[in-house]
Amino acid sequence: MNTSMLDPPSRSPFRFKRAGDIKPRPMDWLVSGLFELDGLLLIVGDPSAGKSFWALDLAACIATGHEHHGRAVQAGPVHYIAGEGHNGISRRLRAWMIRNELELGDAPLYVSEVAAQIGDEVNTATVLEAINCTGDTPKLVVLDTLNRNMAGDENATKDMGAFIACCDEIRAAYGCTVALVHHTGHGNKSRARGSSVLHGAIDTTYHVEKDAAGNVTVTCTRMKDGPTPDPFAFRLTTVELGLANEDGTEATSAVLDPCGVPESRPKVSGKHQGTALNLLKRLEREHRDRLAEGGDPAMARVRRNDWRAACLESGIPANRFAEAEVALKQKGLIAQNGYYTRST
Repeated sequence: MNTSMLDPPSRSPFRFKRAGDIKPRPMDWLVSGLFELDGLLLIVGDPSAGKSFWALDLAACIATGHEHHGRAVQAGPVHYIAGEGHNGISRRLRAWMIRNELELGDAPLYVSEVAAQIGDEVNTATVLEAINCTGDTPKLVVLDTLNRNMAGDENATKDMGAFIACCDEIRAAYGCTVALVHHTGHGNKSRARGSSVLHGAIDTTYHVEKDAAGNVTVTCTRMKDGPTPDPFAFRLTTVELGLANEDGTEATSAVLDPCGVPESRPKVSGKHQGTALNLLKRLEREHRDRLAEGGDPAMARVRRNDWRAACLESGIPANRFAEAEVALKQKGLIAQNGYYTRST
């Protein structure tokens, strides 16, 4: 055998190591029992489910070294790349400080002034340069949300592949965890939107869901290595900020307070039940959005006939709609009052 063929070019970073020389390492938790350092974390949920509240809570705890609701953290710098809602972030962080009686003034927690476009080489290099300019090497980099901070189409394999490659570049540069805050799919609420490339690349996934009572439940749906933690839950608690709004009222925000995990709700079964329930929730959101422009969103109601028409238009046969309606009502997932139907 020509042994020279076994010697890779000296400039190549690609090498093999004998398996016996690879030493196992213990879990290097960034937040004890939840996720490791130097990984790709996905926090996924519906809009307004509470996922950004949780991501900010994690960021503030790591930056200050404050335990995360009883879980130890590795203290270190955090760089939070915010795609939207910068005023809301400042209020939420003030509420966090008030609730935890801690100051963030000198903490190495950095929030971007604008969104990034990760996946584009030039913009990714700009993000790395901005991180370096802070003088702190991050333990955690948060992209909130993925869609707002991604260059390209989240459903396109090529674009998502480039985005993940750039996230890996950030990880490699600092040995940090990169956390992606992302929305669930329109049809399937159990998974994140976008190309399957994303799902294959993730090390740890947490699904954040808020129920009608305001409970925010966080469930680990993927843990590549290590034991899967049990679900845990929070309540969003209002905190007065000691600031006055323009109209003289007290400015407020909210924090996450731990609470017991609600009893598991009955699940939909079959595509027709799931589609019908999702269409009802969509009609409810659309009605609330319209009322928010000139009315009281709390008065949003969906006529049963409008819901039925939307289901038939989506391809659900009339007899299957009737079956799904009965099943959803029996499971307590919808409530009906006269002409109106609502999700629970």
